[in-house]
Amino acid sequence: MGKKTVSIAMPIYNNGSFVSEAIESCLSQSFQDFEICIADDCSTDNSVDIIRKYMDRYPDKIKLCVQDKNMGRHTIAINVNQAFDMCEGRYIAILEGDDVMLPNRLEEQLEFLENNPDCIAATHQCEVFDSQTAQVYKDFFRWLNTKNRTTAYLIKFGNHVHTPTVMFRNLPQSPFRVNPSIKKMVDWYFFIEMSMHGKIGHQDRVLTRYRRHSTNISRSDFVEDILLTLALVEGNYPQYISEVQQCRAYLYFSQLRKKRDIKYLKAMFTINPPVLANALLSALIEK
Repeated sequence: MGKKTVSIAMPIYNNGSFVSEAIESCLSQSFQDFEICIADDCSTDNSVDIIRKYMDRYPDKIKLCVQDKNMGRHTIAINVNQAFDMCEGRYIAILEGDDVMLPNRLEEQLEFLENNPDCIAATHQCEVFDSQTAQVYKDFFRWLNTKNRTTAYLIKFGNHVHTPTVMFRNLPQSPFRVNPSIKKMVDWYFFIEMSMHGKIGHQDRVLTRYRRHSTNISRSDFVEDILLTLALVEGNYPQYISEVQQCRAYLYFSQLRKKRDIKYLKAMFTINPPVLANALLSALIEK
């Protein structure tokens, strides 16, 4: 298999009900110089059997690596990075095993990045639909598409990059990888670091369909991962300490309102009062 222009990174786990549709959406792309790099996290359903049937039909398009043991119990980063490690294309597009690309996605994102060399990555809008009913949720993730993507803003107000819509430049000398110390919400720190290498551009077009179902990882509680991400930024990039403190303050405040847990009230008192006040004011004005 020769090197392709675009590699599609597809980390999966127990996506047997959906992975066929995900693969078919890749194979139906208007731009065909791509490979699909699938990393399976030791699925217990029929995901791998389905993928191998596609590999028999499209040996020049599909790569597969199956973990010997489920790594997600430790961190999903291991399997995500496995998918990235398989990618040899000049660009990497992310598609999860339960989502669907629209036919022009690769062509339009590639053209955007080729025409915008200052952008390290590109995103687009996506259509969110319910897996059971096929109902489309209007503007479900629109806030992800309309926010500032500078490093400072991503730290201060959280992740505004929707992972299944991303295509980024595959830099051989300094490849982007997710941090394995984070358990589930691995994308936020990933995009914070990516934003330090260039702009994360956006196309105001729907090019991916995002499936909502009962096992979406986005339904998880990410508080511990958020705090760990902030600690990583604080330790590795001290120039952003102000943004870290403001994000931490807003997290404590939001969790206090949501859970009425006194530990978050106590945590708020650890924040410098002017920083805390500024964080809450900024959250009200900008978020």
